[in-house]
Amino acid sequence: MTDWPFGTDADQHDPLTGMRIPVVGSMNPGYRYFVAVLVNEKETAPWLGYRPDGREAAQVAAYLGYLLRGYSASALDRLRERPLDAEAGRNTVVLWKRAPGGDWCYRQASWRDAGEFPARGAGWSLEQVLDHIHEGTLTPQWEQWKARHQLAFGSGEAPAPVADRRAARPQAPGTGVTATTRPGQRARR
Repeated sequence: MTDWPFGTDADQHDPLTGMRIPVVGSMNPGYRYFVAVLVNEKETAPWLGYRPDGREAAQVAAYLGYLLRGYSASALDRLRERPLDAEAGRNTVVLWKRAPGGDWCYRQASWRDAGEFPARGAGWSLEQVLDHIHEGTLTPQWEQWKARHQLAFGSGEAPAPVADRRAARPQAPGTGVTATTRPGQRARR
């Protein structure tokens, strides 16, 4: 594909795009992505957003996989016709790293009058934000998904920072990981 179908809404040349993660400059992107990351490191930007590190990028890619897990092969093929996963009516989750060391929050496209959650300065990690999104009935499925994606959510060595791999067009991490429990977690029976 030679044409970029998302215009200026998502950064075509960002390394996260190679992982099918849209990088946007606003909390209100024009396209209905499954998930997007706000990155805008210009001090004058209305939304100052920092680049995820390697582990955080792996977590976003794993979260995208979680959102796509129930789609049929033909539906996934239709999504893969474009370089990023978006569909009409999707309630986009925009993830935002507000400080170089963390302080993650999120916003959903359906929130008309609300800001981001949690409030600035809460100091949440990306994993805490993703866990909060799945509080309630989906928690067991989300916990099982995280347990199967140890490269993103485990306590092992973090992947290399994404910014260092700009030319490499990385693939989504976590493929082939079959662990069923996290370190320190009991196996479910």
